[in-house]
Amino acid sequence: MPLVGGSWGHDVHVGSNEGPSKFTWVSPGYFETMRIPLIMGRDFNPSDTIGSLRVAVVNEMFVRRYLGRINPLGQTVRTGQEPDYPSTVYQIVGVIPDTKYNNLRDATPPMAFAPASQFPAPGPWIVMLIHSHEEPAAMLGELKGAVAFCR
Repeated sequence: MPLVGGSWGHDVHVGSNEGPSKFTWVSPGYFETMRIPLIMGRDFNPSDTIGSLRVAVVNEMFVRRYLGRINPLGQTVRTGQEPDYPSTVYQIVGVIPDTKYNNLRDATPPMAFAPASQFPAPGPWIVMLIHSHEEPAAMLGELKGAVAFCR
């Protein structure tokens, strides 16, 4: 979740370049909810599943650091292996602008986002971000129903 001070990092290999990148998994619609526009490519969708090609959306800093002037769409990113997390290859399908994630003061690092449906070690957790013009009390019943449906 943005601006709570934590995130996951991976060493990544992109072509002949390698180095660190923040990495997080989000659901389809995350960028729209957070009002982060896509600069190029596409958002995640329901066809991005654990059984499909692994995909990623990266920020502009990621592109500058690892790809330079190369068109990022279709390029591959390989994560380094970690305990309980195998090295995984992702295809870049989208690019977003640099945004703040951990805090407002630090420079924006290279960041990659992948669909939550492709998280390699799923567990019983969920974080919800909701953007609405409705009053919270008016939405409570609908939210409880949605969360109950997820169980």
